[in-house]
Amino acid sequence: MFDFFFDYTQFVCRDHCGNWNEAMVLVYKLANLAVAGAYLVLASTFCFSVTWMNLLFDHRLRRIFISFVLCCAVGHLEGYVAFYWPAYHFFAVWQVITATVSWGCVYALVTYKQKAKGTIQ
Repeated sequence: MFDFFFDYTQFVCRDHCGNWNEAMVLVYKLANLAVAGAYLVLASTFCFSVTWMNLLFDHRLRRIFISFVLCCAVGHLEGYVAFYWPAYHFFAVWQVITATVSWGCVYALVTYKQKAKGTIQ
């Protein structure tokens, strides 16, 4: 069942479709790796810096925020991986997961802000 999501035989690697020159491929790969790396560092910092994070967020909000950052990191890693392994079915599923987590994060922030606003007044 899951083979469908990882089957790339219908697709070509990203640099084989369109008119990619070497410089554009290099820029795209490095940019995606740099952004993914930054997201991973942010997630690990938020995960392991519990002391100052407790001051900013409650435990549930911290978890959804870390999930959001990790989903975004994987999304950018997909941009890099697509040059070698075009598993676009899996990438599409991951985009839906990222969108869901992203809107969950928005909802959690709005809820937290309203809750915090109520306690300040």
